[in-house]
Amino acid sequence: MDKKIFVFLLVAVVALSLSAVSATDDVDVSASYDDGTVAGEANDISIDVTAKDIYYGEDATVEAKIIPNTTAGNIKFSLDENIVQTGVITNGSASVIFTNLETGKHSVIASYDGINSTPVVFNVNKTSAYIMTVQVPYHVFYGNDVSAVITLPGDATGDVNITIGNKTYNGKLINGKTTIDIPDLAVGNTNAAVVYFGDKKYADKTLDIVFTVIGNTVTNDTFFNYFDKDGVLKSDIPFSDLIFTGSFSGLKLTALTIDKKINLIGEKAILKDMGLVIKGNNISVSNFAIVLTNAGGIESAIDVRGANASINTNMISVDSAFDKDSFVINAENAANLTIDNNTIVYSGKTDGNGINNIIKVIDSDNVNILNNYIFAEIPSVPVKYMPPTWTATVMSAGIYTEGSANLNIASNNIAIEYNNASGAYDTIHALYIGGGDNAVVENNNISIKGHTYVYGITIDGKNFTIASNAFYSDSDNNYADGIQIYDNSNGIIKDNEVFVESPVVAYGIYSSNWGDKANNIIYEGNNVAGNSTYIYGIYVSGNNETLTGNEITLVGNFTTGVASSAANVILNKNDIVTSGNNIGNASNCGDSIIAETTGIKIAYGNASVTNCTVKTTGENTVNTTGSGSVTYNYLVSNVGLGDKTVQSNNKTIVENNGPEFLLTVPELVKIYGSADKLSAILTDANHNPIANANITFAINGKNYTKTTDGTGVASMGIGLVSGFYKITATYDNISVESSILVTPTILANDIVKFYRNDTHFVAKFIDSDGTALKDNTVVRFNINGVFYNVNIADGVATLRIWLNPGKYVLTAFNPATGEELGFNVTVLPTVLTEDLVKYYKNGSQFVVKVLNGDGTPADGTNVTFNINGVFYTRAVINGTATLNINLYPGKYIITTMYGKYAVGNNVTVLPTLITEDLDMKYLDGSNFTAKTLDGQGKPLANQTVFFNVNGILYNRTTDDDGVANFPIRLNPGKYIITSIWNGYQVGRTITIA
Repeated sequence: MDKKIFVFLLVAVVALSLSAVSATDDVDVSASYDDGTVAGEANDISIDVTAKDIYYGEDATVEAKIIPNTTAGNIKFSLDENIVQTGVITNGSASVIFTNLETGKHSVIASYDGINSTPVVFNVNKTSAYIMTVQVPYHVFYGNDVSAVITLPGDATGDVNITIGNKTYNGKLINGKTTIDIPDLAVGNTNAAVVYFGDKKYADKTLDIVFTVIGNTVTNDTFFNYFDKDGVLKSDIPFSDLIFTGSFSGLKLTALTIDKKINLIGEKAILKDMGLVIKGNNISVSNFAIVLTNAGGIESAIDVRGANASINTNMISVDSAFDKDSFVINAENAANLTIDNNTIVYSGKTDGNGINNIIKVIDSDNVNILNNYIFAEIPSVPVKYMPPTWTATVMSAGIYTEGSANLNIASNNIAIEYNNASGAYDTIHALYIGGGDNAVVENNNISIKGHTYVYGITIDGKNFTIASNAFYSDSDNNYADGIQIYDNSNGIIKDNEVFVESPVVAYGIYSSNWGDKANNIIYEGNNVAGNSTYIYGIYVSGNNETLTGNEITLVGNFTTGVASSAANVILNKNDIVTSGNNIGNASNCGDSIIAETTGIKIAYGNASVTNCTVKTTGENTVNTTGSGSVTYNYLVSNVGLGDKTVQSNNKTIVENNGPEFLLTVPELVKIYGSADKLSAILTDANHNPIANANITFAINGKNYTKTTDGTGVASMGIGLVSGFYKITATYDNISVESSILVTPTILANDIVKFYRNDTHFVAKFIDSDGTALKDNTVVRFNINGVFYNVNIADGVATLRIWLNPGKYVLTAFNPATGEELGFNVTVLPTVLTEDLVKYYKNGSQFVVKVLNGDGTPADGTNVTFNINGVFYTRAVINGTATLNINLYPGKYIITTMYGKYAVGNNVTVLPTLITEDLDMKYLDGSNFTAKTLDGQGKPLANQTVFFNVNGILYNRTTDDDGVANFPIRLNPGKYIITSIWNGYQVGRTITIA
């Protein structure tokens, strides 16, 4: 800004001097000053001073123009009254430069010959036209400090603050730059103000910024904050848990790669056509839904290559691409892997070129596969044998493991069916365990349905345990095997349920006889059953095989309970039943041990058979061409009993096998009152009937003796009431158990109904032949002490139940059979109430729950309450009605009425002012006390209690224990004292002796 000041001066001295001089005088007049000389006659002088505002660090140029411009000399410039510079007048103008000025207002005065100008003010301003930048990361992971880099001009000094809410963080500028770390920011966007306070040169400046802190929750939109463009987890992820939420798709990735320790947790997270590759150690994956479609062509839903991985509680669906290797979980060199509680749905597609394994584990020790649900459709294709070792490659399997020790497969539910079959010898396995020692397979439920060759489990290894599993193996074309053990293995197979079914050949448990034949297996407590043309229950061929306590039940054409070519085999306490038709050529079975209907077949080797029960429809219970002994067994064939049913050579000892006779008691199922009888059949060792023998029946705690007739049959009528009975028949100290089921002629069920709804008791009545009683037949019911006659209509009799809530016994009478049966009838209330105990004036209410006839909450209706002689009506809202209880302390009966139903309850109102009578001696220092309680019965302090005694009203305040003490100084006598608090008063007696 220019400042102009005009100064007009009358040089009086000159004028006065001139007035004293004659005009004719030739006189030179001059005035000498410090800064110049003015010659000539008197003139006006003006000084025009100009000073512009500047920025700090700039030089200030001050110019003074003097009029007349012919003036010569110097002009003094005085800055702020303490800095003086002199400028030479040139052409009527003089200027000076002031440097190193501080910011603020400065005043300059120009003076000439002692004549001062009016002060001129100019400003030295701070620079505001400068650039301040704040560099912050695009985002920061929660838990990390946020670093903000603030950059100003290099010569800027001073402080920078970042303010977030009521917190401020400071940084000092060095060379125009500072870094401020902000800790503990919450997840999300945080607004902040960056304030530079300025210095001598630079003005203050404020920038508003936003810090973005991301937590450990990954969404489809934020995915690449956590993963790089190739789907690899970023190395700077600080979290121990990473939570995925929502659906993930469209990321142009086929897999997410995890190579560091972390827990991946899904919260309704779906990975579509993206798998997981676990390369690092100590990684867990849980609660994901992973969906692979055949269009994606992805090999594995989860690929594991690190140790200590955990895959649990996921839902994985894989629809494989055609003839491509396809796995749900593919693990290699993945020690200590746990696969737990996952639900897996798999659909395979291969003609034999692509491997379809649901779970594949290679060279991974200590793997646990637990509690999974696996449902799969897999093509049945041939096993590949590749030179030079001709090692088998199982193309179709549920769980396939190889070279993995200490495997634990437990408590899984596995259901596999083939969806296509191709190639010769097409094969499908539920479990295949190859070359891993110490495997444990227990408590699994495994079902597999295949085409030509079907295996429940195939195992090869030392010291294995297969226990408490259920295997169902079904072939619709040729061959089914429940459990198969390869050569050179040892272990225990116990307590398994095995069922095999096939149109041609089936094996419940098969111990192979290939290779070096080194199997040493214990078979204990297994239940093996099956149905096939040629079927073997347990087939053993190792060095040392032991079968104890197994139950084998086979049905088919040629049924062999146990087949053995083992070097040594022990059979003890096994129960074997084989039922075969024996039609056709048994040698067509294709096995070296030709099938036949027999209990035990020893092809060669040493066998010990003891304490076994064998029943067969074939001629031989035991057929042995080896050596050993068959002793102390219970043997029944279609030709006889005991020793004579054993086919053996002279190398086998056969002795002491029973029984000497056969007592058979078929189970009896009869209708109450029918003529059906319980029968026992007694035959000798050649199945000839034994007549005139006494059979003792033990039934329902009583013994009955009957004599066999000429056909060996003893029978007795049964007059028992309907029910199930265990019975025993005994002959010659040999007892046989059987059962009787007497079915009722009144067919009905117990009922549970809500009060007065439409559920009623309905019963069908039949005669002892099972024929329904005709319509209009009168039947009787008794309930709650009242008899009712009801006509049968449409084959049933119906009794309407209108009783109050409670439990009743209804007795029905069948006039045709005389049977009486009792049934339970439970009537549930439609009003649910409870007794109420509350403190005076607290918030407790009497609450009832009101139900419709179907048990759902009632709404939009009313209930009526009666308490203390007063009726109240309240609306039912969402099944509930309430009544406030504001009665004085005491005990009350409340009646709730809804429709035609009424129910009573106790309501107890407890006092909140507690007092007692007082007996005292005159002036003995006794106090009358009153205790105040809150609504929960807790002492209440600082309450004012009023006492009225002898006509005078007093008040006292309760202490911390809620007690107000009132000293008594009355004369001897009897007084009534009334205590008053919170709208309640109670009277007591004070007796003073």
